[in-house]
Amino acid sequence: MSINDNKSTRFKRLATNRVNKAINTLRLIGNLANTNNYSFEDNDVSTIFNAIDEELKLTKARFSLALKRRRKIKL
Repeated sequence: MSINDNKSTRFKRLATNRVNKAINTLRLIGNLANTNNYSFEDNDVSTIFNAIDEELKLTKARFSLALKRRRKIKL
């Protein structure tokens, strides 16, 4: 197994675990929408989703930058 295979395997394992954890956490945040148990204002909801959107945007940018750095030409 090459070093790249090890890196790829580790990436896939960690990405799977972390994405699943993020999805579960988002579901828990969604539970806060239950007005039988919680009270909130529109600005509270906006603050939550603005923070999530900004962090997601920053994370996507990190992946885009990493992909751009790997681009090489071959003649």
